[in-house]
Amino acid sequence: MTLTAEQMKTLRGDRSVVVTVDNGAVGHVDDWEINTAIFEGRIGGTYL
Repeated sequence: MTLTAEQMKTLRGDRSVVVTVDNGAVGHVDDWEINTAIFEGRIGGTYL
């Protein structure tokens, strides 16, 4: 089964992942939100 972009928007994650951004700063992101943004093409990168 493949989800559409609209279906992906209705799902929520809640797992916090530590990330390092380009300038070396450390932050926390919701891995589901990042993967959804990659799936939708809003950001580039590999899935977490």
